[in-house]
Amino acid sequence: MAYSVVNDHTYLLMPGDLNANNTAFGGRLMEIADRVAGTVAMRHSHSTCVTLLVDSMKFLKPAKQGDLLIFKAS
Repeated sequence: MAYSVVNDHTYLLMPGDLNANNTAFGGRLMEIADRVAGTVAMRHSHSTCVTLLVDSMKFLKPAKQGDLLIFKAS
């Protein structure tokens, strides 16, 4: 399983990632999380994987321009 893990995928929030409130678009964060999760799924299964469903996503606090986000998946 260690090969499948993504320990740290970092993403710097830029102006194009922000909504009218100058916080990160939730959809953009979901896209990044989906790509990281897809990488883990493909490494683990050794085949093409797609996202069928996201049951929920909870944002704990707003992310703003210049914030460095760290995504992890296993």
